[in-house]
Amino acid sequence: MPIIQKLASFIANILKFHKLKILVTLVSSLIIAVIIFPYDDLSDVLTTQITKATGNQVYVQFEHLGINLFPTPGLSLDKVEIDTPITSSLKAGELSLSPSLPSLLLMKLEITARLQDFLNGKLSFSFQSKKSLKETNGSGSYDISGSSLDLARLSSLASLPVSLKGQMSLDIEGNVDPTLEEPMNAEFEFDGQKVQLLPLRMDIPNFGPMDLPGLKLAQLLAKGRFLPKEGSSSRGMQNQDLVLEDVQLGNEKDALSGKLKGRITVRMQSTGNQLNASISDYELRVQLHARPEAQKDFGVFLGFLDSHKKSSPSGSLYTFKVASTNPYQPPQITTLQVFQ
Repeated sequence: MPIIQKLASFIANILKFHKLKILVTLVSSLIIAVIIFPYDDLSDVLTTQITKATGNQVYVQFEHLGINLFPTPGLSLDKVEIDTPITSSLKAGELSLSPSLPSLLLMKLEITARLQDFLNGKLSFSFQSKKSLKETNGSGSYDISGSSLDLARLSSLASLPVSLKGQMSLDIEGNVDPTLEEPMNAEFEFDGQKVQLLPLRMDIPNFGPMDLPGLKLAQLLAKGRFLPKEGSSSRGMQNQDLVLEDVQLGNEKDALSGKLKGRITVRMQSTGNQLNASISDYELRVQLHARPEAQKDFGVFLGFLDSHKKSSPSGSLYTFKVASTNPYQPPQITTLQVFQ
């Protein structure tokens, strides 16, 4: 017994007088273990779990996997490539993933992702699944914000009908359901600076193709919402209204500038794990301001709008409404006395 008592006293003294050293040793050992752990061996596991957690909607590949302790615990991935059903391959120099530990304890996915060197800028993305990890189908709420994004690469990625140059910042938040069992909602705001529209060929109904020169805009601002259209949904298909609340194209110092408001009805259809979208009808209110120098480059195009033209102190003003119930048919264009 004396031996046991002496041993217990010895251990107690060590803990009493050397507890700081012991704590430092344990923490140092933990940090070293974290640093030298072969995380790259977990790459296949992480790819599989992301694919499963998003209902086979997102597939991620990368070259190196590391761990971050500060400012929030998470993972870092280098030279990342992301594939989704609605976009072509996305590439980033670095991707940081920070899951919410409380949500994981509740068996739900809540994660924040930050991409560096993405479209020459930065992008952050937060997602919170609506269902548990076992039941998730990729539905949930999201929040996206980006800065200094390259418009040339962004327009190519989004398969836009026009080619752009410049930089764009964006903010988007809403909810998504790839199965279309529930309606989708979103609010968005885009801010582009020193934007250039490259020359393009436009097909004019009942006229034929028309070549348009490039156009420089001091700014390109867009604000709107994406809302379900009432009484027009069925299983696997929804009609959504893309509501353009405020679109600003350049300013009055630009050769050609304008404003735009209205709505575009988008038919969404779910086929397996993929969402397909097509335009069914639209109604847009437009006001264009053309300075005298714009007539040289855009005279033929503006000639189609002569019946909607009014003179202004700095050029010509065109105010009209464009509407169609069939995007494959020529639209109906009517003059507006006031843009609102």
